[in-house]
Amino acid sequence: MSEPNDTPADDTLQTDEQPADDQPVEQSDEQPADSDQPTEQSDEPAEQAGEQAEQGDGGSEQSAEQAPPDSAETHTSIRDGFLAFSRPLEGRVPWTYLDIKGLVTTGVGNLIDPVGLALKLPFVHKGDGSPASEVEIRAEWQRLKDDQSLAQKGYKACEGITELRLTDAAIDQIVLTKFDGNDRVLRQAFSNWSDWPADAQLGAHSIAWAGAGFPTKWTNFRTAAEARDWKTAAAQSHIDETGNPGVKQRNAANAQLFHNAEVVESSDLDRATLHYPQML
Repeated sequence: MSEPNDTPADDTLQTDEQPADDQPVEQSDEQPADSDQPTEQSDEPAEQAGEQAEQGDGGSEQSAEQAPPDSAETHTSIRDGFLAFSRPLEGRVPWTYLDIKGLVTTGVGNLIDPVGLALKLPFVHKGDGSPASEVEIRAEWQRLKDDQSLAQKGYKACEGITELRLTDAAIDQIVLTKFDGNDRVLRQAFSNWSDWPADAQLGAHSIAWAGAGFPTKWTNFRTAAEARDWKTAAAQSHIDETGNPGVKQRNAANAQLFHNAEVVESSDLDRATLHYPQML
């Protein structure tokens, strides 16, 4: 993912708050720290599911408030809290901008590159809220893409030079639809997913949002998670920060989530309860 850091005072999403840091903090093609992981970006299932969700495939008409289908194995607290969890890690930006790798991005670190992803989104004109046409969306997307200097200027540099916006409802829909796609993949990828504490499930969703090749190519993490060895899983949840130091905050959150999961199991606490951001 590719958004600047913004730490709100509470979990309430404020539409008029924008990330305080001018530099994007995450990339969609970050790699795990595991030494046995490949360095190229993967086309593994979690990424495919997320991309399909952004393109409008696999349930894009679903309401953001509606629970995803076949979700009994995932604790409801995870989806309910995902927007609030993601806000301080990704920010919330209603216009398009370039991340630090020059990829067009919007929302809560949602890549819309190539342009076909942008054309599926319900952009409106910032002046009167009227729907934008595909021609207008394409033109604005291309204008930003052609100016790669914007990648080093931060998301705020694009606010004044863009005309199109996403509504709060549209941003929520994009995020939760992608969440649902990732959730389907994660439930299939881990045979004991339903046994995981809520903090561990959120940790996996956090990696799926930002870590390339997850979960397929994260072999060390997968081994630890299948064994419910949350201490090792915490160590193997680290996303490479090279060239993208802002991802440090997500790495810290991931480590805390898996630490909490270890405490939940060792202390026989309720696995359905999400304890984060509290440290157990």
